[in-house]
Amino acid sequence: MIVQGALIRPLPARFGEKVTALFCMCIHLLTFLTYPFMLKTWYVLAFMPVSVICAVAVPALQGLMSNSVPENAQGELQGAMSSLTALATIISPFVMARVSSYFTKSDAPLYLPATPYLLSAMSVIVAFILFNRGKLT
Repeated sequence: MIVQGALIRPLPARFGEKVTALFCMCIHLLTFLTYPFMLKTWYVLAFMPVSVICAVAVPALQGLMSNSVPENAQGELQGAMSSLTALATIISPFVMARVSSYFTKSDAPLYLPATPYLLSAMSVIVAFILFNRGKLT
């Protein structure tokens, strides 16, 4: 809440929405790649101030998308974004639970309990590539 309240306006205003979104994607990637190696709770707690900066990514992306469509299409855009968010909220826990279950079974080809984090990191990489190929300015 503090990050969303204190950084949502200043970061995009100072660096622009695109740079802010790219920076937040990099922080997301760093978070997903480091959490699996944090073996003590205090490591996670110490890293949390860095990882919460990711909360600024969604408003920056929403601003970019909102600025790229005409005013008469804003409702459609907001509806599409809400629908995608809802779909991801439904599908993600199912996929991550299945992936975690598969890679933590006793007969798994590779015991890797961090697989959900690594899959999340891959999704951020895909988003980063797609974002850079897009025409959002």
